[in-house]
Amino acid sequence: MPDNVELKARYPDHDQAQRILRELGARPGGTERQIDTYFGVKNGRLKLREIEGRDSELIYYRRVEDGSRRECRYLLYRHPPCETLKELLASALEVLCTVRKTREVYHLGEVKFNLDDVVDLGRFIEFEVRADASGVEGAQKKLVELRGRFGVGEEQVVLCSYSDMVG
Repeated sequence: MPDNVELKARYPDHDQAQRILRELGARPGGTERQIDTYFGVKNGRLKLREIEGRDSELIYYRRVEDGSRRECRYLLYRHPPCETLKELLASALEVLCTVRKTREVYHLGEVKFNLDDVVDLGRFIEFEVRADASGVEGAQKKLVELRGRFGVGEEQVVLCSYSDMVG
């Protein structure tokens, strides 16, 4: 399972975020329309992410949230869009909720930036730092640096999943 350290925050000014990303030299990764369906599982979280015009992703993850950081271990399976898989999962497992969003993706080194516009929740920014190169502590340090660069205050930080917010 790969490791990420993540930070999610309410961030209504995506124009400002895009300016900062350009200044940093981040590379645009495109815009995605996503539908995430969350299923009830014994441990962790399981979601089917349907991405308009692309392969879908079945993602299982466990996230440690200690109030200051969100460490995430995940498994990901990509597959062509398939209504049968969604039907199978919904028949076998409880559907907890569905989250719909538009996501602008940017990349800079080991960091993936997501500018999310989530239906009924608002606008957010997510920083996902791969911990494989610099370890969890190095990734955490990078998050602190990015948080300062983007002016993310403590009151903006979100310590839960979108599924917790809509469910």
